[in-house]
Amino acid sequence: MDFSFSLPVGFGDLEIPLKQMVTSIKASASNGSNLFSKYFSSNFLNHEKSDLVSDLAEMDSNAFINWDPQYLSKFYRGEKVRDQLGALPYSKEIIWSEKGNVRLRAFDDKFKFRYSDRVWREVAERGFHAISAERDIFDNGHVIRLFNVDRTTGDVDVQRALYSQQAQSNLIPDYVIPSKFDDNGSLSLRKQLQKKYGPILPPLNEARLANTLGISVIVLCHDDEGLLRPLLQLRTAKNAANNNSGVHCTGSRAALWPRDNQTKEAQNFFDDEAYEAVAKDFDLRQSEGEVSLYPAALVREHARMGKPQLFYYGYTPKSLDEVLKFRLEAQKEREINEAPDLEKYRSMNLDQFRKLILTDVWKDRDQYPITQEAYAMLWLLMDSFGKRYL
Repeated sequence: MDFSFSLPVGFGDLEIPLKQMVTSIKASASNGSNLFSKYFSSNFLNHEKSDLVSDLAEMDSNAFINWDPQYLSKFYRGEKVRDQLGALPYSKEIIWSEKGNVRLRAFDDKFKFRYSDRVWREVAERGFHAISAERDIFDNGHVIRLFNVDRTTGDVDVQRALYSQQAQSNLIPDYVIPSKFDDNGSLSLRKQLQKKYGPILPPLNEARLANTLGISVIVLCHDDEGLLRPLLQLRTAKNAANNNSGVHCTGSRAALWPRDNQTKEAQNFFDDEAYEAVAKDFDLRQSEGEVSLYPAALVREHARMGKPQLFYYGYTPKSLDEVLKFRLEAQKEREINEAPDLEKYRSMNLDQFRKLILTDVWKDRDQYPITQEAYAMLWLLMDSFGKRYL
């Protein structure tokens, strides 16, 4: 069964805080003060490309994914013709906040891999068993596969997939079988795709890739001085889908396919997942008027062969102290009910969280290394959306 929905996009309640933030930036520039650095340094946008590449190169590559941005930039050099996010290994697919209403078509048929190549199948199967042994694959529920995007209108097509299918494709792009086929990795999934697509990402409907949708959220709040701050947290590396540790987004998760009795509501496909991520990690709830979220951009991640990520930005009217207390409550709840899941995020006390959120994430990146996903979200927030008001 197919459904079509209209998805309202834009910044809503976030428009006013964004304007206030940019007004502060302009004021600091005109009077020579460095007010903006209290949020995060203007160097975040004006940095040297070599600095950024150097920072991201320190991300831990492993047997499954090569996170090196220099390697990825060279491998997908054709993506520079498209809208790459600066020096970051991401490509902009669509900026939803510029599209008005967009249409989502949901196809209820379940995704099945289609490949007959013996080498691909064996690398995929062996890679899946290897990553399952090392990392948390969680339960094998249904998730959203995004397989088509109209870059003009912003319309998208989705279907059901299994969570494990990403671990058989997008999460193991650089896995090779030692001494099985060759010694230089030319038969990794990434390099097998290169033979067909050259220096660009494969299309979203490539039948050998799950291309399951990830949801990432950054919520902004005002600190005691009235400055806007991103709510960030420290993530560990014990996670299958994103095995970088460091400063991470407010929340992120795989987009689950809605339960059968919910599939006729558009918000159940994307918005509910974004709000659930924030509620789980910061205990901020839409139903209580504690947070508002807005879908802003759909991007594709080079490290995971073009896996789609939907970026949400949000705003909470709660004070920083209130937010921190909510976060600690969420942390206690997780410790009681979801002890295995604690490996995803580092438990922190009130003072530790306050210090992290009030940190200049560019200047102090040696102390607080930033995950690629959080880097991309902060960069896009300032470069694409902040400029709107300059």
